[in-house]
Amino acid sequence: MSEKKFVEPTPKRPEVQALLERQAEVAVALSGADHSSFSGKVLESVDGPLGAAHWNGDMELNVPRVIEQLDQMYATAGQQHDEQTLWLYKDTIDTLLHENSHMLSGPGTQHVEGAKAYQSASGTALEEGVTEAWTKAHLNEYIERLGVDKIAPGIKEVPLGNAYTQYTPAAQAFATGLGADTGLGQDEVLRRLNVVNAAEKWPMAARMAFEASDLPQRLPAAEHETARNRIEQAMRTELAPLTKLTGDRKTVELQSQLHGLAAVRSGRAEIATIRAAGTAGPAAEVAPEQAKDSQAPKVDPELQRMMALANGGTSPLQSVSANAVPAGDNAKAAKPAGRPGPELGRD
Repeated sequence: MSEKKFVEPTPKRPEVQALLERQAEVAVALSGADHSSFSGKVLESVDGPLGAAHWNGDMELNVPRVIEQLDQMYATAGQQHDEQTLWLYKDTIDTLLHENSHMLSGPGTQHVEGAKAYQSASGTALEEGVTEAWTKAHLNEYIERLGVDKIAPGIKEVPLGNAYTQYTPAAQAFATGLGADTGLGQDEVLRRLNVVNAAEKWPMAARMAFEASDLPQRLPAAEHETARNRIEQAMRTELAPLTKLTGDRKTVELQSQLHGLAAVRSGRAEIATIRAAGTAGPAAEVAPEQAKDSQAPKVDPELQRMMALANGGTSPLQSVSANAVPAGDNAKAAKPAGRPGPELGRD
C-alpha cells in the first residue's frame, strides 16, 4: 500500500485558523477531560475521510469537505442559509469534535496508548460508539462555545444523523443501562468513557459497574482486580460482533442496541455469579486479554430471541453468531470505507 500523501496547508481565513487553534482546548473544557493529546498540527488531505485522529496526536482534515466549508461559513458570517448549507457547516464542526474526542486523555496518559486496544473488535466498537454518541449529545454546546451559532444562524436546529450505525446505538444503550445501575445516568457514563483512551474505556466501564455493586464490600481487596476483569470480559464480549453487523440501517441500529443492552446484562450476570460464589476466584481463571473477543456471548433467552428476530434469524442468535469476528487483539477490526489505516477517522 502506497504511503498516504497530504497536501500543503491551504490558505485560510484568520477566523478559521483561530478556530483550528482553539478546537482542542474547547473540547477539553466541554468534556472535563484531564487534557488532549492533540499535537496542534493539522494535516490536510483531499481524498481521505472527513477527519482522522492520528496516533501521534496530529489531526487530519479533508480540504473540500471540512476546511473549505469552514472558509465559506466565515466568509458569509451572519447570513441566513438554507438547511442543506447549514447541514454541511454543522457536519464540519461535528468532525472537529469527533476527532478531538478521540484524543481526550486521562491523567498521565496519551491517545497513542489506546492503539493496540483499538485493534480488537470490542475496542473499536466501544471507542467509536462512545465517541460518536458523546459528540452528538454535546455538539450544540461545542458550537456555542466556539461561537459558531453566531456565524451561521440556525445551525443548532439542523439535525445530524449518527455516523457508525453499527456502534453508536450500542454505546447509547450500554451507557443507559450502566447509567441506571450506577445512578450516574447515560450522559455521565458516556462522558467518563469519552475522556479516556481506547485502552482505558473497557476497564473504566467495568470499574463503574463493580463499584456500584456490593462486591467491593463482599470480596477481599486482593480479589477486586480479578472481579473487575471478569466483569469487563463479560461485557466486552457482547460488543465484539458489532464490526460484522449487516443489513439495512434500521436493522443494524436495532441489532446494535440489543448488543449494547446485552453487554449491560452480561455484566450484571457476572456480578451475580461472583456474589453467589462469594469469591472472584484466582486470577488464572480470568481469560487473557487476547481471548476476550472470542468468548461465547452470554445473554438471557429474551435477548436471544430479540437478537435473532432483529437479524433475520429463526433461532436464538442464529445470525448474530454467524457474524462473529476473529478472536484477539491481533485480529484487525473491520473498518468502514475511508478509514485511514489503523488510525481513528470519520467518513
